[in-house]
Amino acid sequence: MKEKIAAAYDRLSKDYERNVDVYSGHNAYYERPAMLKLMPSDMKQLTVLDVGCAAGWYTEQLLSRGATVTAVDLSAEMVEACQSALATKPLCFNATCRSPFLLKMNHSI
Repeated sequence: MKEKIAAAYDRLSKDYERNVDVYSGHNAYYERPAMLKLMPSDMKQLTVLDVGCAAGWYTEQLLSRGATVTAVDLSAEMVEACQSALATKPLCFNATCRSPFLLKMNHSI
């Protein structure tokens, strides 16, 4: 099942990268402004795990607020899009929440 989901997001990744962040009215006017209001403006002391990072829009927002970010996505193509979109590279990798991966965490919230 997860292979089918990953394959679907792999196919969608280029279109998602080009259009969802720019042309989605829901994202631009509702969901993202509301989420940004909930985030602290200074995240310099925080380490964030961005699960389902997609093309990296939230990853970029977290980095711009000073957070140390690890970005994870089921789709290898979405991880590639996230890495290529960001000048400040977070640690990005392809994994599922069921796949084992180790993170060195400085602290927890």
